Amino acid sequence: MAGTGRLERTATERAARTLSACSLTTKVSTALLTAAWGVLGGLLGPRTAIGLAGVLLLATPLLLPRRPAALPAEPEPAT
Repeated sequence: MAGTGRLERTATERAARTLSACSLTTKVSTALLTAAWGVLGGLLGPRTAIGLAGVLLLATPLLLPRRPAALPAEPEPAT
């Protein structure tokens, strides 16, 4: 969704450049995180690193923004 919003705000002639930048950023961040977890696995052991990754993945919903509960719709008066 963030990518869609970014493309909607980008000028048409820059769409390919924006998509290339997003693709490059995704690939580089994936490589860096893989290397970081490899180092962590080497230091702490593979089971601990995988367990820590699992805990962090389970905690990610807590980072999502909260929305207030929607109020129930009021019934329309009968005419």
